[in-house]
Amino acid sequence: MEASAMRFALLVAVFAATLAAASAPVDLSGFRAGGPVEAEASANAITVRWSDEQSRPWSAEFSLEPTEALITRIAQGGRAVLEGGRPQYWAETGKRRGGFDEFFDFPPSHPDGTRRWMAEFKAAQARVRSTGNRVEVYFHGLRLGIFSGGVAYTFFPGSRLIQQEAVASTSEPDTAYYYDAGLQWDARSDRGTGNTMRTQIAWYDAGRELRERTLPFFASERQPVESRFRTVAARVPWPRASRAARWRRSPHRTSTSCRATLRPASRTCGRARSAARRRWASGNCPTRTGDSIRG
Repeated sequence: MEASAMRFALLVAVFAATLAAASAPVDLSGFRAGGPVEAEASANAITVRWSDEQSRPWSAEFSLEPTEALITRIAQGGRAVLEGGRPQYWAETGKRRGGFDEFFDFPPSHPDGTRRWMAEFKAAQARVRSTGNRVEVYFHGLRLGIFSGGVAYTFFPGSRLIQQEAVASTSEPDTAYYYDAGLQWDARSDRGTGNTMRTQIAWYDAGRELRERTLPFFASERQPVESRFRTVAARVPWPRASRAARWRRSPHRTSTSCRATLRPASRTCGRARSAARRRWASGNCPTRTGDSIRG
């Protein structure tokens, strides 16, 4: 079999039985202590600590409980920037005809059509490893339709950037795919009357002009913008702060293009897609046996 890879409250009071899921085990054998990025594991959490470009201390805590949000808290000093974060991924898959280099194939015209998947994630096991002066924290337990694998977070010394990647594979050959990568978090302080939410986002357009937009609660969560540096920022509760998401091109052997978008209504950052034929003709991501793709 060929293999293709991508690295891309209910309370019951009486007579109720509760079953607590076991915490995910952690492998620290690949981690080297004493570097600029430190990590430690407890019975139910992994904590990473490092300093940014201004020598300010940062920390990120991940939960090892499968039923809880993966990112418990990301904080600068004692101030939380993000709490209750969950990785989110969507993928649309189709069949590639004519081989890997058939760049202008149109998978939706295949007799099998295309399929749309939303990821399911429950941390099953974790691994912390050092790569140079960086540290990667990987959580196995991601299922995205025909893909399965995990989610990895890379921490860079002297930087506020945290890279989130899905690391997954499929045994179905000749798969063409699109994916949306995102992060959803709890923003209770932004909720208004009726549990509604308004989202403020900012970005630099192609002409290097700063743009800002406030989206009402009932706006579509798919709000594509053409942004310079593929970066969009969303306002956060505490002063003079924002959470920014930046996208990069996937390291494919053919040239592909992806535009950035923000899913503000659900507080999710992700990738945009163009019209159907143009999207599948020039922007989808084909797989080939032996390729390694992270996204």
